[in-house]
Amino acid sequence: MNPPRDLTINFVCTQPSLSGACKATKLLAEALVRRGHRVHILYLCDRPWPSFSQPRRLLRHLRTLWESGGNKAHHFESSTATLVPVHGTRVEARDVPEADISIGIMWETREWIESWPASKGLKAYIVTGDERLRGGDTARIEAVHRMPGLHLAVASWVQRLLEEHYGIEDSTLLPNGVEQDLLASPSRGRGTPPTVGLMYGRSPLKGAQVAFDAIRLAQKQVPALQTIAFGAASLHGTHHPPEPFEFHLRPEQEQLPMIYRRADCWLLPSTSEGFGMPGLEAAASRCPVIATRCGGPADYIREGISGHLVDVGDVPCMAQRLVDVLTCDAARWRSMSDAGHAIASKYTWDCSASILEQAIQARRERSQGSQVASPMAAQLEERPA
Repeated sequence: MNPPRDLTINFVCTQPSLSGACKATKLLAEALVRRGHRVHILYLCDRPWPSFSQPRRLLRHLRTLWESGGNKAHHFESSTATLVPVHGTRVEARDVPEADISIGIMWETREWIESWPASKGLKAYIVTGDERLRGGDTARIEAVHRMPGLHLAVASWVQRLLEEHYGIEDSTLLPNGVEQDLLASPSRGRGTPPTVGLMYGRSPLKGAQVAFDAIRLAQKQVPALQTIAFGAASLHGTHHPPEPFEFHLRPEQEQLPMIYRRADCWLLPSTSEGFGMPGLEAAASRCPVIATRCGGPADYIREGISGHLVDVGDVPCMAQRLVDVLTCDAARWRSMSDAGHAIASKYTWDCSASILEQAIQARRERSQGSQVASPMAAQLEERPA
């Protein structure tokens, strides 16, 4: 099956942010541009103020504005794809160019495009996790997932969710990639003093307190252990990080390689994670990763080879695995470091763009009554088990 060329593709988003979903959308769009397609990223540029009846959300909004100097940083500030900011509370069909496909990124945007005319292209939805965990109208969320069209799942567990809960048996696995040129690191050894890294998030889904508690517990066996972290928001008042703690608030993307390479082990303590891009980026930087069994990381962590998987919320086990990685002999650490890098090298944005191209072609041929092979088959042949 020859992939289509010279497509027009619309990605439809809500308000832009520093979230992994926005970052992945931008990098996938730019990979498609490199492959000769016309790509638009449409997003809402008006961020409504929370009402006084929502004091906590209002305070978070004010804090974010204060920390950013009034400028809300996000991943759509520049791109080789065409950026289309839209005023209002939703993206309408009139805002969108005619296209071969329009892709919703969050459940709300897939809901928007359902009524759009055929001239806006195939209807697709990139499912980045269990949207019900993030709040919102559960009935509407479930209805959106059952809408016809192309379903694109960022991880194997999301595919299983779509099949087992929504009865969708033909979703396409569309994993995130890694900016190889930015993050690839030469073979390296463990540093001194020992350092653990993580991406901090305020949401309980990100499991920051679990990571902090595990690090403190590990420090009883590795007293010199220090922590480096980055995040899009300052630390919540109830979160007390272990000392010494170095935190980078909203770092530029060019700073990420330095942060990853200073870490000797990376923690991903989430309770649920669609893909877990920081874990894969850390692996690309030759950093062994310890993640919870929260979803996406199970696709790219090979237990005991490139890192470890622990149960969600299991502080003692996470601490012990952290000690194991930081105190094993140099050859063992380097073996894990190199294994993670080898796995991460298979995840490229050009590969993801190719998968999307083939999924679009497969859907076209299916609509014409043709039988086509799975667009993932060729990609998976070279992926590690």
